[in-house]
Amino acid sequence: MPNNPRLLPDQSVLQAILSYDPETGALHWKARPREMFVNERSFKSFHTKYEGKPALTAVTKAGYQNGTLFCQIYLAHRVIWKLVTGEDADTIDHINGNKLDNAWRNLRNVTQADNCRNSARPKLNRSGTTGVKYDAESKKWVAFIRSGPKTLYLGRFVDKDKAIAARKAAERRLGFHPNHGRNP
Repeated sequence: MPNNPRLLPDQSVLQAILSYDPETGALHWKARPREMFVNERSFKSFHTKYEGKPALTAVTKAGYQNGTLFCQIYLAHRVIWKLVTGEDADTIDHINGNKLDNAWRNLRNVTQADNCRNSARPKLNRSGTTGVKYDAESKKWVAFIRSGPKTLYLGRFVDKDKAIAARKAAERRLGFHPNHGRNP
Protein backbone atom coordinates (compact mmCIF):
# COMPACT_ATOMS: atom_id res chain seq x y z
CA MET A 1 0.00 0.00 0.00
CA PRO A 2 1.50 3.37 -0.97
CA ASN A 3 2.05 6.18 1.55
CA ASN A 4 -0.32 8.37 -0.46
CA PRO A 5 -3.88 7.27 0.32
CA ARG A 6 -5.16 8.83 -2.92
CA LEU A 7 -4.59 6.02 -5.42
CA LEU A 8 -4.01 6.87 -9.05
CA PRO A 9 -6.32 5.85 -11.89
CA ASP A 10 -5.65 2.45 -13.48
CA GLN A 11 -2.62 2.08 -15.76
CA SER A 12 -4.90 1.58 -18.79
CA VAL A 13 -6.61 4.91 -18.12
CA LEU A 14 -3.27 6.71 -17.73
CA GLN A 15 -1.97 5.13 -20.94
CA ALA A 16 -5.12 6.27 -22.75
CA ILE A 17 -4.74 9.93 -21.77
CA LEU A 18 -0.97 10.49 -21.43
CA SER A 19 2.15 9.79 -23.43
CA TYR A 20 5.51 9.56 -21.67
CA ASP A 21 9.01 9.92 -23.06
CA PRO A 22 11.27 7.82 -20.78
CA GLU A 23 14.41 9.58 -22.06
CA THR A 24 13.31 13.12 -21.21
CA GLY A 25 10.69 12.40 -18.54
CA ALA A 26 8.12 14.53 -20.38
CA LEU A 27 4.41 13.81 -20.20
CA HIS A 28 2.00 14.99 -22.92
CA TRP A 29 -1.77 14.91 -23.22
CA LYS A 30 -3.15 12.44 -25.74
CA ALA A 31 -6.39 12.85 -27.65
CA ARG A 32 -9.28 11.52 -25.57
CA PRO A 33 -12.31 9.64 -26.79
CA ARG A 34 -15.62 11.57 -26.92
CA GLU A 35 -17.17 9.33 -24.22
CA MET A 36 -14.80 10.79 -21.62
CA PHE A 37 -16.62 14.14 -21.86
CA VAL A 38 -20.08 15.21 -20.77
CA ASN A 39 -20.72 17.15 -23.98
CA GLU A 40 -19.35 17.98 -27.42
CA ARG A 41 -18.23 21.44 -26.33
CA SER A 42 -16.02 20.06 -23.51
CA PHE A 43 -14.60 17.47 -25.91
CA LYS A 44 -13.64 20.10 -28.52
CA SER A 45 -12.37 22.53 -25.90
CA PHE A 46 -10.03 19.94 -24.37
CA HIS A 47 -8.52 18.99 -27.71
CA THR A 48 -8.04 22.61 -28.76
CA LYS A 49 -6.31 23.55 -25.50
CA TYR A 50 -4.42 20.41 -24.50
CA GLU A 51 -3.97 17.66 -27.10
CA GLY A 52 -0.23 17.06 -27.68
CA LYS A 53 0.80 19.67 -25.13
CA PRO A 54 2.90 19.08 -21.97
CA ALA A 55 0.99 17.60 -19.02
CA LEU A 56 1.43 17.87 -15.25
CA THR A 57 3.94 20.71 -15.46
CA ALA A 58 2.99 22.85 -12.45
CA VAL A 59 5.64 22.86 -9.74
CA THR A 60 4.90 22.44 -6.04
CA LYS A 61 6.57 24.50 -3.30
CA ALA A 62 8.73 21.43 -2.64
CA GLY A 63 9.93 21.51 -6.27
CA TYR A 64 8.07 18.52 -7.79
CA GLN A 65 6.00 18.60 -10.99
CA ASN A 66 2.30 18.01 -10.52
CA GLY A 67 -1.06 18.47 -12.18
CA THR A 68 -4.72 17.57 -12.23
CA LEU A 69 -6.23 14.30 -13.43
CA PHE A 70 -9.97 13.81 -13.06
CA CYS A 71 -10.27 16.69 -10.56
CA GLN A 72 -7.46 15.36 -8.31
CA ILE A 73 -3.91 16.72 -8.05
CA TYR A 74 -1.13 14.16 -8.48
CA LEU A 75 2.67 14.32 -8.52
CA ALA A 76 4.04 13.69 -12.02
CA HIS A 77 6.67 11.15 -10.93
CA ARG A 78 3.99 9.03 -9.21
CA VAL A 79 1.82 9.16 -12.34
CA ILE A 80 4.82 8.12 -14.44
CA TRP A 81 5.56 5.17 -12.16
CA LYS A 82 1.99 3.91 -12.40
CA LEU A 83 1.85 4.60 -16.15
CA VAL A 84 4.96 2.48 -16.78
CA THR A 85 4.69 -0.27 -14.14
CA GLY A 86 0.99 -0.43 -13.34
CA GLU A 87 1.84 -0.19 -9.62
CA ASP A 88 1.23 2.48 -7.01
CA ALA A 89 4.67 3.19 -5.58
CA ASP A 90 5.63 3.55 -1.92
CA THR A 91 8.20 6.34 -2.28
CA ILE A 92 9.71 7.48 -5.58
CA ASP A 93 13.35 8.55 -5.32
CA HIS A 94 14.84 10.93 -7.86
CA ILE A 95 18.26 9.27 -7.97
CA ASN A 96 20.23 12.35 -9.03
CA GLY A 97 18.36 14.61 -6.59
CA ASN A 98 16.80 16.74 -9.34
CA LYS A 99 13.07 16.75 -8.53
CA LEU A 100 12.20 17.92 -12.04
CA ASP A 101 14.12 15.11 -13.79
CA ASN A 102 11.45 12.48 -14.40
CA ALA A 103 13.45 10.44 -16.92
CA TRP A 104 12.92 6.73 -16.24
CA ARG A 105 16.61 6.12 -15.45
CA ASN A 106 16.29 8.68 -12.61
CA LEU A 107 13.29 7.14 -10.83
CA ARG A 108 13.17 4.22 -8.41
CA ASN A 109 10.57 2.88 -5.98
CA VAL A 110 12.13 2.69 -2.52
CA THR A 111 11.23 2.72 1.14
CA GLN A 112 11.24 6.06 2.93
CA ALA A 113 14.41 4.95 4.75
CA ASP A 114 16.18 4.27 1.43
CA ASN A 115 15.00 7.62 0.11
CA CYS A 116 16.65 9.30 3.13
CA ARG A 117 19.89 7.48 2.25
CA ASN A 118 20.00 9.48 -0.99
CA SER A 119 19.48 13.01 0.28
CA ALA A 120 21.44 16.16 -0.36
CA ARG A 121 23.80 17.65 2.20
CA PRO A 122 21.81 19.90 4.55
CA LYS A 123 22.03 23.57 3.56
CA LEU A 124 23.15 24.54 7.08
CA ASN A 125 26.06 22.08 7.04
CA ARG A 126 29.34 24.01 7.45
CA SER A 127 31.89 21.20 7.20
CA GLY A 128 31.10 20.33 3.59
CA THR A 129 30.30 16.70 4.52
CA THR A 130 27.03 15.34 5.87
CA GLY A 131 27.52 13.88 9.34
CA VAL A 132 30.76 15.70 10.10
CA LYS A 133 30.95 18.75 12.35
CA TYR A 134 33.58 20.62 14.31
CA ASP A 135 33.25 20.62 18.09
CA ALA A 136 34.86 23.86 19.28
CA GLU A 137 34.90 22.72 22.91
CA SER A 138 37.02 19.63 22.27
CA LYS A 139 38.72 21.14 19.20
CA LYS A 140 37.99 17.94 17.28
CA TRP A 141 35.91 16.83 14.30
CA VAL A 142 32.93 14.65 15.19
CA ALA A 143 31.58 12.05 12.76
CA PHE A 144 28.09 10.61 13.14
CA ILE A 145 25.39 8.95 11.05
CA ARG A 146 21.66 8.39 11.46
CA SER A 147 20.37 4.88 10.87
CA GLY A 148 16.65 4.62 11.43
CA PRO A 149 15.75 6.37 14.68
CA LYS A 150 19.28 6.07 16.09
CA THR A 151 22.25 8.38 15.73
CA LEU A 152 25.51 6.45 15.72
CA TYR A 153 28.61 8.39 16.83
CA LEU A 154 31.61 7.31 14.80
CA GLY A 155 34.26 9.12 16.78
CA ARG A 156 36.14 12.36 17.41
CA PHE A 157 39.11 13.16 15.21
CA VAL A 158 41.86 15.74 15.22
CA ASP A 159 42.03 15.42 11.42
CA LYS A 160 38.93 16.41 9.43
CA ASP A 161 39.83 13.95 6.63
CA LYS A 162 39.74 11.05 9.09
CA ALA A 163 36.29 12.10 10.29
CA ILE A 164 35.10 12.24 6.66
CA ALA A 165 36.61 8.81 5.96
CA ALA A 166 34.81 7.34 9.00
CA ARG A 167 31.52 8.84 7.82
CA LYS A 168 31.96 7.55 4.23
CA ALA A 169 32.84 4.05 5.49
CA ALA A 170 29.68 4.02 7.64
CA GLU A 171 27.60 5.13 4.63
CA ARG A 172 28.91 2.20 2.58
CA ARG A 173 28.38 -0.25 5.44
CA LEU A 174 24.77 0.93 5.99
CA GLY A 175 23.85 0.92 2.29
CA PHE A 176 23.62 4.65 1.62
CA HIS A 177 23.37 5.66 -2.04
CA PRO A 178 26.62 7.03 -3.55
CA ASN A 179 24.80 10.36 -4.22
CA HIS A 180 24.03 10.85 -0.53
CA GLY A 181 25.41 14.14 0.79
CA ARG A 182 25.67 15.77 -2.63
CA ASN A 183 25.56 19.56 -2.87
CA PRO A 184 22.00 20.92 -2.44
